[in-house]
Amino acid sequence: MADRCPEGATFSERSLRKSLGPKCQNNVRNKFSSQMRGASLNFIGAPSPKQARAFVMVDGNANVRDNQGRMGQIAYHCTMHSNGNVADSGYNVTQGPGTPQPR
Repeated sequence: MADRCPEGATFSERSLRKSLGPKCQNNVRNKFSSQMRGASLNFIGAPSPKQARAFVMVDGNANVRDNQGRMGQIAYHCTMHSNGNVADSGYNVTQGPGTPQPR
């Protein structure tokens, strides 16, 4: 099944993982990097997509290393349009560093 599908159609699990996962991860990486300068993310495993009417929800986890070498983890979430664009994304720190430090 194609990555882009009309409203009411469903994505195949394979196309979800192949196309929407990386788009979600890039969006989360950009958001995280803008808040945590010098930090890096290493995504863990494949994201977990779920069809929800006209949207697809994508969830996953990532390891974090801040600019001082401290390690942590985040859980991320994206709401994706059926055309593959990210409608919304966010993350929560589940362990270690991840909140911007006051300057």
